[in-house]
Amino acid sequence: MRPSTKWLAEWAGDTPRMRFQVKRGIGMGEEETLDVDLIKHTCSCNKWQLTGMPCVDAIAAIRQRRG
Repeated sequence: MRPSTKWLAEWAGDTPRMRFQVKRGIGMGEEETLDVDLIKHTCSCNKWQLTGMPCVDAIAAIRQRRG
């Protein structure tokens, strides 16, 4: 499993601070941006929805929200 500390989670601007855009692959040439919604438990990579467990993108957003 890849560590979530390699991902950059940025707040997407909603009031309850539960939506994030997570950038992965930073500094590795191919950067990808994914949308994470902590209220709906969804990520645009679809792993969270398929497995029921937060993906590394969601974990990066959770870490960012909790400071």
